[in-house]
Amino acid sequence: AKTWGFRIIQEFKQQAECEARLGLPVSPVMANLETDGDVAKAQLGFIDYVVHPLVAATVDLLPELKQLETNLKRNRAAWETFGADTEAAAENVADAADEQESDGLVPE
Repeated sequence: AKTWGFRIIQEFKQQAECEARLGLPVSPVMANLETDGDVAKAQLGFIDYVVHPLVAATVDLLPELKQLETNLKRNRAAWETFGADTEAAAENVADAADEQESDGLVPE
């Protein structure tokens, strides 16, 4: 799922660049996808607002496809974990930089 998630994000970035180049307003969902945390948030939004309603309606009509819902929950949890891990890593880097700066190890 991660591979496809990053592929769609690449497509979103290209679309945003094209819209900006043409002087068109950049779609909010296509903008600001620079970090892994941004990607995780975008994927969670896509799952919550596009995929989940579609899967839920499908499973209501065809209960034998319940496994789709199970897979979607696992996929969403994986993106949530990825986003949390990314944010925690970014905080650790920022904290380390702050510590170095306060120790006089980083030139001003």
